[in-house]
Amino acid sequence: MDPSGRGQKMQELDVAKIRDFYDSDPQKEWDRHDLYPFEFPITCRHIDRYISKGNCSILDIGGGPGRYAFHLAKSGHKVALLDLSPGNIAYAKAKASELGISLSDYIVGNAVDLSGFSGDQFDLVLVLGPLYHLDNTDDRQSCIAEAVRVLKKGGVALFAFISTYAPIYYTLKNLPEREILSIARLKELFSEETLIQSKDDPWFTDAKYVNPTEAGSWVNSLGYKVISVFGAESLLPQSQYHIQGLGSRKIEEWTSFGYEMSETVGGVVGSEHLVVVVQK
Repeated sequence: MDPSGRGQKMQELDVAKIRDFYDSDPQKEWDRHDLYPFEFPITCRHIDRYISKGNCSILDIGGGPGRYAFHLAKSGHKVALLDLSPGNIAYAKAKASELGISLSDYIVGNAVDLSGFSGDQFDLVLVLGPLYHLDNTDDRQSCIAEAVRVLKKGGVALFAFISTYAPIYYTLKNLPEREILSIARLKELFSEETLIQSKDDPWFTDAKYVNPTEAGSWVNSLGYKVISVFGAESLLPQSQYHIQGLGSRKIEEWTSFGYEMSETVGGVVGSEHLVVVVQK
């Protein structure tokens, strides 16, 4: 079953609105990994499993302002950053100068069309955002096909999805401060798997959710070799604020535990984001 194809709505995700959302505040996306501290280190630990110590060729598709790109470039890899948002790309260029880290290229582009790249070019391809905002099944398949096309044989691609459980977890986690969605709306999102975001409450932008238990099998059904599915935050997001209050040593301990549990059923279903890993 295609987890992106259920509950199609008459109203479609708005690409221009999505681009404008990320253009409006690249700093917010840069800071997100500090505010929500488990996704980045757990995902990085998985990435490290699939690349050598240095000198890999990497394409970061939809990499926003460059968090993963700079982390990998700092480790000696050659990293090209591509993003739909010109604002994110401009921010990344300025941040590179600030950090003293060079990327091989900065490209404003679309994940469904990588025609500017030859095939069999990269050791690693990251797609840790574009599939959040592609509701059309053909576009989702094109995004995956293009990422795999530019991979070298034996190379690895990571595809991130937002879980249908994510709005529920996010709302429960933030209830003491702000009730973002009503229970009725959460039920609607869970069944339809599509968010068309009102401009009156721009906490996020138009997005597509997937059933976390189906995403890996769907990618596999397209003919790709799935070698892992993991929860980017694992079991930890609902307890985020409690863990953060325990101090840096405990955060590290829980992050390591989260990584160990991230490929279990609980680690995948308990996470807000899940990642499907494909090898060419």
